[in-house]
Amino acid sequence: MHRLLLTVLALLAPLTARAEWREASTAHFLIYSQQNAERLREFATNLERFDKGLRALRGLPDAPIGKSSRVTVYIVDDTDDVAALIGDRMVAGFYSPRAGGSLAVVPRTAGSGSDIALKPLAILLHEYGHHFMASMWPKSALPAWFIEGFAEFHATALFGKDGGITFGEVPLYRGVGLMRGNLLPIDKLLVADGFRLPPEQRDALYGRGWLLTHYLMIGQPARAGQLGKYIAAINSGTSPMEAATGAFGDLRTLDKELERYKRGKFPINRMAGPLAIGDIAIRNLTAGEAALMKVRIRSKVGVGAKEAAGLYADARKAAEPYPDDAKTRGR
Repeated sequence: MHRLLLTVLALLAPLTARAEWREASTAHFLIYSQQNAERLREFATNLERFDKGLRALRGLPDAPIGKSSRVTVYIVDDTDDVAALIGDRMVAGFYSPRAGGSLAVVPRTAGSGSDIALKPLAILLHEYGHHFMASMWPKSALPAWFIEGFAEFHATALFGKDGGITFGEVPLYRGVGLMRGNLLPIDKLLVADGFRLPPEQRDALYGRGWLLTHYLMIGQPARAGQLGKYIAAINSGTSPMEAATGAFGDLRTLDKELERYKRGKFPINRMAGPLAIGDIAIRNLTAGEAALMKVRIRSKVGVGAKEAAGLYADARKAAEPYPDDAKTRGR
């Protein structure tokens, strides 16, 4: 019996360890996760290198930001959890820009685990790509295809052992959609609104947006500068289609070039390391904080007036066993 009990405890121990909530605090991020301390540190390190790479690639400054301006990242179990929090089954990751600190919710596991499955890290990097774009160019009008294409271009970043980073890798999880056909020809892509597209075309907005972004940014030297010219024209008041023809020339020619491009070998942008980053602090959450995490995430994502009372009741119930935990008093 004693031996059986030890065996059961041994089996349960890793589950208990994985269930412990931790916080990683960095210059640009505040991350909450149930990963072990070593993996959380690696995760936080890669996020900081990602931010550094985005800035270095464009020669942008890295001015210090206040703690309240950092992006808070909540890592939940899977994409079902994300969808339940957001109320949209098509959403695999969530980012919300906020004046008092932006918020991202991403899954710890996603997809089937195959090489062409959408990976959790890619989801987070995609969402941070949106944050970076909004932070660096807050007053710019940008088309949906480029907003998503920019995020996808950076979402496949690879982190080297030397502390460097590679941008421009192919998002294999978009491959099936890209090779299936051209569901968003260039004239439709340029004016597409992601919120009004049916599911198949919504996926094409990401894939085709990535393809056009990749092609214009690093794929075709002869088109260098066209993307900047196009965006500048839009922001000067030119209509999207006029801006496109003025910058890219004949759009049917561009569409044909993209069809050829997607079947070829894609260039990448490799930045050698190490990319210098700041300190990373890891701490275990108190028992009271951990008990409140699910409620906390729901409240941060946002609830309606009808749900607020129930959420408050859930918070009180979760905190009740920890009356002496100072971390739960500000709930």
